[in-house]
Amino acid sequence: MGHRSSRGTFVRRMLVLSALLVGGVFASACGSPSADMGSIRGQLSISGGPAPGTVKATSGNVEAIGIGGVGTSTATDGEGHFSLHLGVGTYSLSGTSPNFDGGKIKCLALAKVIVSKDKTTRANIHCSEK
Repeated sequence: MGHRSSRGTFVRRMLVLSALLVGGVFASACGSPSADMGSIRGQLSISGGPAPGTVKATSGNVEAIGIGGVGTSTATDGEGHFSLHLGVGTYSLSGTSPNFDGGKIKCLALAKVIVSKDKTTRANIHCSEK
């Protein structure tokens, strides 16, 4: 009977240890203040028009969409500047401006943007006039 008792104790200890390990993994994977974050900063602008063409900053809204369609958005300041604080990953950036086709058309960054831990990535969004 002593043998069963020590085996039962061993099994209980292993279950408790497993629960603690699994709990620790889930706690570290959940969003915490020390999550891997970075930033995207840039400017929304309208470019083109009659030759030679011009680039002018514009106010509007900017959206960053990551893998799985999860994203965030922010308003620019009056000069089109924006800043987004995001988790590490790859994002597609788009923007709209009431000064470009009444805000009905999405303007896109030239390429996807990679956010790295504790880094600020520069990316601009251009609305191209014809």
